[in-house]
Amino acid sequence: MRGSLERRIWEEGPAAGPWEGPLKAASWAYGMAVRARSWSLRRGVWKSRRLPVPVISVGNLTVGGTGKTPVVMLIAELLRDSGRRVAILSRGYGRRKGKGVRCVCDGKRVLADLEEAGDEPFMMAQRLPGVCVWVAPDRFRGGEAALRDSPLDVFILDDGFQHRRLHRDLDLVVVRGPRPFGNRRLLPSGPLREPPGALRRAHLVILVVQGDPGDKERSLKEVREIAGDLAVIAAHYRPRGLWEMPQGRPLPLDLLSDKQVALVCGIGRPEGFKATVASLGARVEALLSFPDHHWYTSWDMERLRRIRRGVEALVTTEKDWWKLQRAGAAEMDIWVLKVDLEVEQPEMLHGSLARFL
Repeated sequence: MRGSLERRIWEEGPAAGPWEGPLKAASWAYGMAVRARSWSLRRGVWKSRRLPVPVISVGNLTVGGTGKTPVVMLIAELLRDSGRRVAILSRGYGRRKGKGVRCVCDGKRVLADLEEAGDEPFMMAQRLPGVCVWVAPDRFRGGEAALRDSPLDVFILDDGFQHRRLHRDLDLVVVRGPRPFGNRRLLPSGPLREPPGALRRAHLVILVVQGDPGDKERSLKEVREIAGDLAVIAAHYRPRGLWEMPQGRPLPLDLLSDKQVALVCGIGRPEGFKATVASLGARVEALLSFPDHHWYTSWDMERLRRIRRGVEALVTTEKDWWKLQRAGAAEMDIWVLKVDLEVEQPEMLHGSLARFL
């Protein structure tokens, strides 16, 4: 309910009423803090630190799900498959144990559990063999620790666009259509972490689109009006596979066709997950959505059991499965839908990576 309310406000703006004035005032104060920080960085009051190997930052301008993590995984796979030794540096948002620098995966073994790593770093460690994953609030210290642990060729900075204290050689910004900038207001009355013009600090913009082709064209136009001469690449989700858990048994994707299903997820854009499942022909009877990075409870599991009795299958995301399993879902049959991100002009992405590394 909270997530739905936030999304409605951030897309349409707060309705006129008693909260409109306080929200605007809070956004103004937040904007002043953002501008002061940018001024300090430009004038050298705050120095950016440089790691001895190239750093690629993948970030966004808005809160909520834009597709940033799939872009990180795509780039990590491209670089790994080209022979580069890659490490991902993540803040580890949502960790429940530990606060400092932690190696989640050394490229061979997963060394941290879900609560130590956070859901997205843990998922990346499981999904990306041969890629190191580290979590650290201070990504520079995390990078130093990673270099002491093993030789590396490149870092990928996850959610790094606002982490400007660390020098980056390539800045990628991910936006999502439709309405890539929401209502164009700063937090908390809008979804923006920075004014839209900050997009021009980037080297490349990736627009994740889904659904109506008209939405894609409108979103591209809106982004290009802000981005100016920056290259903008469109991308979309492609279902990669379906797995029956906890057995880990692969299932054909067409098994979802005409299947009566319920969905459960704790992600930034649950409506995108619903659209992906529906595009495979499933009949979505219920969507149980939670805030991004939600940790499931025994009460949540009881709600799931009740919903499960009324449908043919219960479907969740790859990121959510690990936390559902921890909360007791291993006793239930759950289907996990894994997706990949496909860019529509891969040569532009490959060229950018080659040019800056």
